[in-house]
Amino acid sequence: MTVRRWAATTAAGLALLLSATACGGGGDDNDVPTPPAGGWPQATDGKISADLCALLTAADWEQYGHTLYSEEPDPGEAYTGANGVSCTWTLGDKLSVELQPNAESGTAAYQQDLHEHSRQMTSEHRESALEENVLDGADASWFDHGWIDDDVYELHAVRQGLLISIEYNKNDQADEGKAKEPKELLTGLVKTVYERIPNLGKNQAGESHKVKLAVEGNLPKINVTYLDPITGELVEKKDVGEKVDGQNVQTTFTLEFVVPERNQQRMSITGSTAGTNPLTVPALSCAIGLDGKQLEDSTPGLLAMCNAELTF
Repeated sequence: MTVRRWAATTAAGLALLLSATACGGGGDDNDVPTPPAGGWPQATDGKISADLCALLTAADWEQYGHTLYSEEPDPGEAYTGANGVSCTWTLGDKLSVELQPNAESGTAAYQQDLHEHSRQMTSEHRESALEENVLDGADASWFDHGWIDDDVYELHAVRQGLLISIEYNKNDQADEGKAKEPKELLTGLVKTVYERIPNLGKNQAGESHKVKLAVEGNLPKINVTYLDPITGELVEKKDVGEKVDGQNVQTTFTLEFVVPERNQQRMSITGSTAGTNPLTVPALSCAIGLDGKQLEDSTPGLLAMCNAELTF
């Protein structure tokens, strides 16, 4: 999912919240989760809205021993360029719901989020406790610390086109040791969400989106560098192409990826000469396409560089 991380609360602010006699949320141990009037919210015509923030209540969290500092989350932040919403309670507990057009796109989005999490953990020099396949009923899932703090935990799951993630801000002082273990708490809450939107994401709502990256040139060997849209890593390919009977041949390098329906995904590919080429004036070009429509290309030259940002 799009990364929108909770900024760590200051010690002074936390102390003020803990000292308040009326926190405005949580309830007592007898709270029983009850659906709002009209039942649990559902997507309307396949569109995710802030209404789905009501899929989890303070009583749901309380069932796992975690007291919230606000009865309801914020109004819900719609994803930029994606069909999803993020709902955050005071101090950073969060529910995010995203819908992709089909299972293939859902898997691509899930993999993007997993790789992004791994990059964040590495860049912040944090030790990961990543566990995968932790949730029955999901096609794939992972659980780990958040990248900001060891007391923040998150669980991400994909079920066909539906992506659910929940972040839990562990607070021993507020929960008085009654909270369940983080993985048990988060898997339980995701299962609760699944039960309340049992069919969301199970029907194919559209075709997968495919990005094509290409470089070609009048040389038997070229070097190619491209940005993998799923892992977010730069990949280098050296000496791409073949030499036929000692003569120059037209070398073409192409890749195709299924990408999730998310705006602001950056695509990039570069072609350059390889050291094994004969004395030929290079004429290299590149192109980036989405669903058969060309987004970017270059005129032939010594170096080919193409960049594009996806818009759906």
